[in-house]
Order: sequence, then C-alpha cells, then structure tokens
Amino acid sequence: MSVRNPNTLASTIYDKLHLEINKKEIIEKWFIRIITLEFLNAKQIKPFILNDYKKEEIISLCNLQNGLMPGIFNDDLKELIDNYPNDFYDSKIIEKLKEKINQNTNIELLGQIQEDYRDYERFIIFTSTNRNIDVEVNEENIFATTQIFTPKMVSEYMAKNTVLSNNLSKEYKILDPCLGTGNILLVIVEELISKKYQRIEKNTISNIYKHLYGFDIDEMAVKLAKFIFVLKALQYNPEFLSKEYYTLPNFYLIKSSDDLEYTTNVKINDMLEAFKGAGLKGSLIKTDNLDYDYLEQKINTNDKYYYFLKIAQLLNLKYDIILTNPPYMGRKMLPDELREYLNDEYKLGKSELYAAFIERLLKMIKTGGYLAMITLHTWMFIKSFASLRKYILNKYQINSLIHLGKNTFENLNAYNALACSFVIQNVLPNKPTLFIKLTEYDDIRQKAIELNNQDNYYYINQKEFLNVPDSPFIYWIDETAYELLLKAPKLSKVSEIRQGLATGNNAMFLKKWYEVPKEEIGFNYNNINEFINSGKLYAPYNKGGDQTKWYASSKDIIKFDKASYDILNRQGNHLPSKSFYFKEGITWSLFGFNSFNVRYKEQGYVFDVSGSSLFIEKDKINYVLGFLSSDVAFYYLSILAPTVNFQIGNVASLPFVFDESRKDEIDTKVKRLIQLAYYIDEAKETSWNFSKHPIFKKKYSTLNNAINDYINNLANINEEIMNLEEEVNLIFNQIYGFNPPRKLKTISKKSASEIIEEVISFVVGVVFNRYNVDNYELVINNKEYVDIEIIEDEIRKILTIYFGDSATKEIETYLGKDLNSYLTNRFWKYHLNDYNNLKYTWASEWYRQAMNNFWIPEEINLSQDIKDYPNLSPAERKAYDKILSFLVFLDSIQTANLPCVGEYITANEVNLCLNIQTFQECVHSQSYSYMLDTICSPDERMDILYQWKTDEHLLKRNTFIGECYNEFQVKKDARTLVKVMMANFVLEGIYFFSGFMFFYNLSRNGKMPGSAQEIRYINRDENTHLWLFRNIIIELRKEHPELFDDHMVSEMKELLMEAVRQEIEWACYVIGNEVPGLNEKMITDYIRYLGNLRWKSLGYAPIYPGCEREPETMKWVSQYSNANMVKTDFFEARSTAYAKSTALIDDL
Repeated sequence: MSVRNPNTLASTIYDKLHLEINKKEIIEKWFIRIITLEFLNAKQIKPFILNDYKKEEIISLCNLQNGLMPGIFNDDLKELIDNYPNDFYDSKIIEKLKEKINQNTNIELLGQIQEDYRDYERFIIFTSTNRNIDVEVNEENIFATTQIFTPKMVSEYMAKNTVLSNNLSKEYKILDPCLGTGNILLVIVEELISKKYQRIEKNTISNIYKHLYGFDIDEMAVKLAKFIFVLKALQYNPEFLSKEYYTLPNFYLIKSSDDLEYTTNVKINDMLEAFKGAGLKGSLIKTDNLDYDYLEQKINTNDKYYYFLKIAQLLNLKYDIILTNPPYMGRKMLPDELREYLNDEYKLGKSELYAAFIERLLKMIKTGGYLAMITLHTWMFIKSFASLRKYILNKYQINSLIHLGKNTFENLNAYNALACSFVIQNVLPNKPTLFIKLTEYDDIRQKAIELNNQDNYYYINQKEFLNVPDSPFIYWIDETAYELLLKAPKLSKVSEIRQGLATGNNAMFLKKWYEVPKEEIGFNYNNINEFINSGKLYAPYNKGGDQTKWYASSKDIIKFDKASYDILNRQGNHLPSKSFYFKEGITWSLFGFNSFNVRYKEQGYVFDVSGSSLFIEKDKINYVLGFLSSDVAFYYLSILAPTVNFQIGNVASLPFVFDESRKDEIDTKVKRLIQLAYYIDEAKETSWNFSKHPIFKKKYSTLNNAINDYINNLANINEEIMNLEEEVNLIFNQIYGFNPPRKLKTISKKSASEIIEEVISFVVGVVFNRYNVDNYELVINNKEYVDIEIIEDEIRKILTIYFGDSATKEIETYLGKDLNSYLTNRFWKYHLNDYNNLKYTWASEWYRQAMNNFWIPEEINLSQDIKDYPNLSPAERKAYDKILSFLVFLDSIQTANLPCVGEYITANEVNLCLNIQTFQECVHSQSYSYMLDTICSPDERMDILYQWKTDEHLLKRNTFIGECYNEFQVKKDARTLVKVMMANFVLEGIYFFSGFMFFYNLSRNGKMPGSAQEIRYINRDENTHLWLFRNIIIELRKEHPELFDDHMVSEMKELLMEAVRQEIEWACYVIGNEVPGLNEKMITDYIRYLGNLRWKSLGYAPIYPGCEREPETMKWVSQYSNANMVKTDFFEARSTAYAKSTALIDDL
C-alpha cells in the first residue's frame, strides 16, 4: 500500500504536534480535540466558537466538550494543560484548518481526515506505506495497518439492500463490527429515515441511535465516530446536545483484558480469558461459552469487570443487519497470537483476516437477517477459500454481489487490490443471485455510474458453482463454456505440464547469450546426457519471455556443464522435471493482464520456474499451441486464474476438445504463424538466429527501395499474422461452440529511422567481423587500434557496395543530419567510450578516488566479532540481524537498477562512474555475506539474509525508491531521470545511516569491531556515491533549468522528507531505546540534521528547524565513520593508516 498524500491536513497536524509532544497517546488526544473543535466552530455550534485560538480559549472549549458531550470527551483536563502544544496554533495552521474545514464541509470529511491520520501513521510507524506487517504488528498499531476507507457508493449499496421497508422489527439492531468512523452507519441513518420514519421529530435521531451498534479496536476512531453522529444529529435537531435528546449510538471500544488480574472466580476468569489479546482480535472474539446469568449476578455496573461483561453480551447477540468493511491482512503477515487464534477458531476463514470476519459475522445475524460487506475478491476464486465458499453456497442465500475489481479503494495506490461487495441473507438458498460485473471500469466514479447498467448484470443459481472443482464464483461464464468446463477432458490428460527450475543463484548460473563466445553454447541437444557429453558450457534457457507469441528465441543461457549440473541438483529447487529438459514443447509467460502469450519452444532448452512448459506428442503440438493462443483458452484462464498469474495448475485444468477433422487446418495455420514469428525474431540483432539484416539479403538499387520494401514486408507479415490468428480463433470458437470476448490486437510498426539505426549497427558489426556480407573485404581484422575515421569510411563503403553511391545521402535524409554528425553525437556515444574529451572533469577525479578506494571484505579481521556476536543483548542482536538484512537488500536494489539508469546517461565519464558504483555495491553485498559466513551458522546466515522476505518493515522500506525506479523503467524521460537521481541521492545520503550508526555504536561500546570496520569502508564508498549523485543533479539543473520548476523541487523535497521520516521510524523500530548508547531522540535529531545537510548541499534552505548543526550527542559518528579513524578530505592524499583508502568528509 502506498500513502495517498503525505501532505494532508492530518499529516500536517501530526508533524506539528510531534515537534512538541513525544507521547503517541497525547498526540492522538490533541489531534481529536483540534479537529473536533474546528468542526464545531465551522458549523457554528454554540458555544463552540473560536475567536483567537489562544491557550485559554482552547482549554475552555475542551472543558465544554467534556461537559456537553459525555461518552466522547472524558480526558483529564490537567493532562491536556500539562501537554499543551504551545507553538501549534500559528497563522499558517489556522489558515489551513479554515481552508479544509468550513461551514460547507461535509461531516463525512472528518472520517476521511481520521483515515488520512492512520494512513500517514502507517507511513510513519512502518517506515513504508504497506499495511501488511509481520510479527511487529501488535495491539498498539494494528489499526494503523488495516483500516481502509469504504467508498460511498459501496456504503449506499449495502444500506439500500439491507434496510428494506418491511424487514425491521420494533427492537431491531444494526451492527458495524469494524466501525472505523462509522461512515457505513451514517448512510444507514439516511436509509432508515427514508424507509422507516414518515416524519422527522426532534427525538427521531435519538431513537434511531438506540438501535445502532458498533465495535472497533481503535479508540480514536470510536470517539470520532460518536462525534460525527452528534454532528449528524445536530443537522436534524439543533437541541440534540440537551439532556433530553442527547443519545449516543452503542459504539464500543474492544480492548484487551491483559492488564487485569485474574480472580479466584473461574467464570469471571473465563470472561477475562476471552478478552485476552482483544486489541488484536476485535469482533472476532467468541463469547458464546460464558455463563451470563451467573456473571450478571456477580458483576455490578461499577465493577471494573462490567465493561467486559457488557461487550461480551453484545458480541453474543444476534443482529438484524450487519454491515462492515473488515480489516485486511494476509495470513503470513499476521502476528503469531492472531494467526494461532484463527487456526483454532476460524477453520474456514483462517487464510485471510477479512475471511475470518466473514465466517464470524455469518453466525451473528438473525435468521432472515442480512450481512453486507466489502472485501477483497480473492475469497471468490482462490483454492484456499474453497471450504468457505461451499459453506456459504449451501447454508446462506447470496442476494447480490458487486464484483468491483481494481481501483476500488481510493486511498490505496493499489491497482491490484481487487474488491467485491455482497449482501448475504441468513436463509437457505432459494432464488438466483444477482452478480454485477464492474471489473472493466478503471475507477470508483465510473463503477458508480455503471452500477445501474443492466448490461453488467448476471443472474445465476449459486448452487451451480458447487458443480465446479473448488466452487469458484465464475458467474460470467457462457452456458456452453460452463458445460465444457464440467465435462470435457482436461489438458493435463493429454499432455505433461511442468514447472521449471530455480537456480538459487541466478548471478552465478545465468547470462545473456551474447555475453559468452557462441561456441560455448550448446544448441539443439536432445537430453541432459547428450548436452553434458558435448563439453559445452551453456545451454539455452527459457524464462518465460515477454508478450511475444508463437515463436521467440531466448536471450538467456544457463551454465549447465557437469559441475554446474551437480551444484544445481543440490540447491535451488533441485532441478525438477529434469527428464523434460531439452525437449520440444510449448511455453508461456507467467504473468499477463490482457493476454496469454504462448510460444513454440524448439528442442534444446532448459526451462525456468517462470518459463513453465507443456509437452505433448509432436503431431499435436501445433493444435495445442493454436488452442492455447486462442480467445477460448484466455477466456477459460480468466476464470481459472483471475489473479492473472498463469500457473501450471491453471493451464492443466483447461477443458481440451480435440477435433480430428480440424487438425490439419489448424496445423497449417499455426505452422505458418510460427514461421512468421521466426522471421521477425531472426531480424533482431539480439537473437541468436540473427545472421544478416533483412535488407542485405537481396540486391536493391537504392537504400530507399530497400527500406520501403522492408517496411512493406513487415506490414504484410503483421497483417498475415492478424488474419491467421483471427482464423484460428474462429476455428476454436466453432469447436467449443461459443464466442468469447475478443482480445484487442495491435500491429507493431517499425519506422524508417529505427531501421536506419538497425542497419548502421549491423554494418558496424560487419566492419568488426562480427557478421559477413558479400563483396566486402575486411580492412581492420585483427588490428589492435583503429582510427574512428577509418571505421566511418568502411561504413560508407559497405553501404555503397550494397545500395549504390546515393546510400549515404539517403541515410542523411532519413536522419535529418549528416552521417558523421549522427555517428559522433549519437551512435558512438552509445557504443564507444571516449575518455579524452571530458565534459565533466569532476568525474575523472571521482573515478581516480573510487579506484583508490578499492578494498575486499576478507582483509578485515572478524575474530573478535565471532566471540562478541553470541553475547550481544537481545535488542542488539535483533538490530544487528535486521539492519544487516536491510543493508543487503538496499545494495541489491542498487546493483540491479543502476545499469538501467546508466543506459540513459550519454556522458561516458559519468557512465563509467555509475559502473564503478555498481561494482562497489556488489562488494558491499559480498562484505555482508562475509560477515554472516564468519559469525553465524549456515542456518542462522540464511535466516538473517532473507529476513527482508518475511519482515514487512524490511521488504517494504524501499517502496518509494522502487516506485521511482519502476516509473523510470516505463517512462524514461528527463523529469523521471531527475526523480530517480534524487531517489538515489536520498538512498545514499539518508537511508543507510541509522544502520551505520548502530554498528559504530557497538564499536564504541567495545563490541563487534570488525563489523564496524567493514561498515566504515562501505560508508566511505556510499559517501562518494552521494557526492556523485549530488553532482549529477546539479549538472542537470545547470543544463536544464526548466526541469527544476516549483513542482519538481516540491517533489524532490517530498522525496527527501519521506526518506527522513522512514529512516527515523525504521531506526526507532529496530533500535529504539533498548540499545545502550542510542535512543530515539538522538536518532531523530541526527537523521533530521542529515536531511538538512543533504537539502542544503543541493542549494536549498534547511527543512527542519533546530537541526542545522550536528547534534552534540552524535558527534562520535563522524569519528567512527572514518575508514582510518582520521578525518581526511575527499581529494586528500592517501592516509598512512590504510594506504588504499581515503575518507570523504560528509559535508553533503
């Protein structure tokens, strides 16, 4: 999950309060007061009128809230006075409050502000923007990880389909067990007024509120929900605050009994036991085994146990209507205590937290009552929910279900948070279910418009789903397609469908084919023994590929000689399906939102876990390939694999109809499609099938004729492919007897300028004897040095031989510039490195310094660390392990992504620097492995190394850096380049530092000296990387000032502030106040100081007041970070203490 906007009113208030108040609970209390007072003032609710925002006035109004709104405001006034935020109400904050909250502001915005607060807190507490956290989730923070705002459209759907004109008894009860700020029940109030009450009296709202119930584990949410309902009541009855009418809904905080001592009374203890850990379990608590008659006699209303008795009784009631948006957290991320509770109590819903709520709430509705929810849609399809589906299909009536799909939750940056909303009635199934399919619409506003479009409606008897294995809700399926799915044989009956291997170390075994001599690659071998006996080192490797269909050669190869084979047999996934390696077959891409990209795979491949493959007798390959590439197959896959991840089980389950009478026709068309795809593949210089560019394969009178002929030929090929695909689709539609939706087809076109670039690249290859053409005699063969002008002359000579004297002029016409200029300013910049004519002289100095800094991890003695590591305190051990795992992950991100950035940098000298940095990041990763290999057992090493896979703090910390990299991969333009450079700048200058300071702190406490020394050298390298990215940003600003407009600078600043927030919260999580020599305040002050330092180095004013100088408490970091324990300047001579290194003063 990603934070919607870190600059909301809620985040502004949070940050401003945090400057003065350190306690989370006090910040929350003041947040509630500030927001509620502003709403009361904006709505002109007397006597809550703000005049000057002075302390005395604020405290006085807080006192009035305590008196006039009991049940909501009961804070100790002295506590508020003692913790008053004296600097909060300045002119800017008052202006912002009035801007956001005024007389016309809908009261539902208050709920949105609370969600913004939790959204921002999630962003702060968990140091990334993800909701899902592993064992670190606890009763103090779980509500910050699981709250998601319910769209108004969904609330209205649930209310309209549960509050019917005749379905409520006199003593009706309506419950939201995951209340939040009550926005669903707010809609219920409107629905009740319109359907149950003929006229509105002063006591109408009070009477309605007596029937409304809600539970939540978030005290702030419960208080604000009550307050919102007070504001709602005041809209109908201005006298609502009087004792005659003041009535609050039955909204309760579910809290844990952990702080209460057990008694000698067994039955009271049973009740307390039920509420143990209640802050995690919430409404999932089961209280049906308590002796209520006995407890009511023993516990009076003033007893400290009475609150728990009251909640237990309410949780044990049956309700007429239950509506809710439950919390979301996957099983793997649940705290151990909660996971174990679900295992014991919720056998059907234990796979997901929201599913446990479905199971629980079905038992809480009266006979004939209604349950309405919004959830993720996974329970509709995924195998792990099959038992839950069957239970519901047999026992309850699903009245309706809206399949919402992507982009349902506006406060999630979650294209893949696919949702549904449904209404279930507690009666046996007795009528068709209405399914409304809105998955094709991209945003919640469009979904709301299309909700009433009956073209999206499907009526189906829900018990039909029980006929399908695992009972997925495939409501949209065509009747004929449904029959075939049930009765036709599965594809697995006629073929072998296999998953490939995982190497366990791709860097060791995998390469691109053009990275090694081609004679080392063994093509077209038939089995493992034949390949190994050939003496070849590398075999073609299938990793699934891109969106290419029908045929494509791989670019990947795997080291598969005897020694490598033996290693692979022992690691990774141990070479599954090895008897199928090198066999001819069919393969596909693992992922695909809008298509299933299937290809013929010739003999000779080893295949990857992402390149799963199908094997069938040779005479049926084309038939099966045609079927899998058809719209019929994709239609079935969209049913069997709605998560768009095409696993072998999904493909194996496809209904397969073999029509012998159509086989020859299909064979002919598919064979031709493979031939056409092969032609396209062999024209690519990166294909191992490439030998000569197509326009060199026959004689043309002019280059212009050659290019036009090639363009026309490609157009004809693409048109033929589309026509043949259409014909194959039609055949399978006829075989299967239905017409699935058509997938959009696009024709890829190649421009003349793209072809010119391909031609020049090929001709250069000819000049260097990589390729051969007729009638050309090599000039530079075996020469160690060739003048660039000779190469350019040879290019012209080859073009003239093939296309006549006009060839150069024709090329220049296409390029719009002379050939020399193109070669100098574009082609050579991408293909040749010139380090004699440097534009950025500082890069040369950086290069020399980086090379002088060369070091290897094994040079550092870790013998003392071996002794110290087992004796670290639990807090130190936790921090050591998690920080090391995080640093491994960070350097891995850099190693993987820096080459992608380098492709966009045309300055050779800067590119050289980036390549050196990539190498250094690899050394850093090696150093972490060396540290772990030395101090840990192999099992401990693996556990630490891969903590980032299981600890969501670690896994998601890099979300915003990763998003910058991902955006740059998709959109490689100047603005995204600036952002990715800034992302690198903050990564190198902010992200590493709480980890570094932790190791230095161990060292100054006499522990783990070798680890600290490894970190010093890494720290020194990272400082040079920081300096590099600072210079790149400054150069970009000099050369392209238009890029650095106010919006861009704001984005850069936001990126840096986000990094500071994340680094502080990460350090407080992993180090906190438990590691001797460090505490949260020291960490916070130091990281904010670094934030100011980094921002100032780019030429901007400091961001964090009071943090302009290095904190006195952290000056030791500068000393300990020096690789020689002696501070030297960046370009100073080598120190005597360690001849290979100098240290960069961290002045950026």
